[in-house]
Amino acid sequence: MTTTGERPLGGDEPVSVGQRLRVRSRGSRLDGEIVTVTRCCRMARFDHWPADKLMPWVYRVEAGDGRWSSMAASQLRVADDVEATGGGMDDKQRHVSQYENWNDGTGLNGHMNCGEASWVRWLIASDYPLFLSLIAQGFSFVEAVGRLMAHVRIVATGQAERTYEGGTLVVGMEHYAHACEIPGWRLVGADSVIWGAVVRPWTIFLVRAWQLTPAQYPISFLGSNLDLPDHYILKLPGRADGPLFNDPLAWTNGQADCTYTVDSFRLAATGTSCLALPDPSTIAWEAAGNGNYRARTRVAPPRPVPAPARWRIRAGVPLHVGPLFGPGALEEASDLTLEQHGQATPHWTPVQTANGVRWALTSLLEKVG
Repeated sequence: MTTTGERPLGGDEPVSVGQRLRVRSRGSRLDGEIVTVTRCCRMARFDHWPADKLMPWVYRVEAGDGRWSSMAASQLRVADDVEATGGGMDDKQRHVSQYENWNDGTGLNGHMNCGEASWVRWLIASDYPLFLSLIAQGFSFVEAVGRLMAHVRIVATGQAERTYEGGTLVVGMEHYAHACEIPGWRLVGADSVIWGAVVRPWTIFLVRAWQLTPAQYPISFLGSNLDLPDHYILKLPGRADGPLFNDPLAWTNGQADCTYTVDSFRLAATGTSCLALPDPSTIAWEAAGNGNYRARTRVAPPRPVPAPARWRIRAGVPLHVGPLFGPGALEEASDLTLEQHGQATPHWTPVQTANGVRWALTSLLEKVG
């Protein structure tokens, strides 16, 4: 079935790892969902397959909660609402979800990892070494995220992952920032941030999730005490159509980054706390032992210092003209190379001589090289 706003994937249409497509395969557990392509390969050749024809492509695709399947092009669709975030998506741009698989395959679990997921999105954007190592070892994005969330959980709370665990408190979120020595982080009241013209990106907000609109998940996904702020979302660099967030609980939009109206966001965050983090592009990491890392402000490499200009006296200029201003005379041959020393003026150039720095009339010099 093909619906308005999507088209079939052509049999030999180029597909990139990281591209997001919609599944249209009746009977598949992923039918209707937006998935990410994690591997592309040709099917194994059948004995009866014509020797002059290539075998069809088959794709390994993953949903945001880690479920995966191998599918042919006929089971996938290019949809208008996901095509813009398709091919070649960098890991730093990918949404981080708190969903994982139940053993019974329902796609949800009892882990309350919204705080950890918000931290993980920031860590990935900062090139956190543990994540890069997991990807280099062949772990999928979803697998690497799961392991990184477990790491954040145990550092922040001192407890390992377990089903139906409690949420991470603000003090745990603070503890992780302390443990990683994040430079410049601040825990502040959200009211001091949310009423500005521009909300600072890379800030983790504690919110009352049911007040966020448009809703990205059923209210049944939330706890019983809806007025208690108990959900974390990460503010991302903005977009023209509204503030962009990594909401780890996002579900109805295919588990992707989402926008909320400014008014609903302010209502949801009023009276709560937020953790303001530095821009991840400014962070460098160094090993701290036991598989941990500490953050440092990335130091920009020094700008290369250009070699000083080199000059010599123009041919034919008599030495007795005395092109050098100041005490001391130029007694060497006219082909002597002089190195510029400092900034020139419109008519004079400072050059280094055996008698020190002297100002020479630029009109009497010619540049070497």
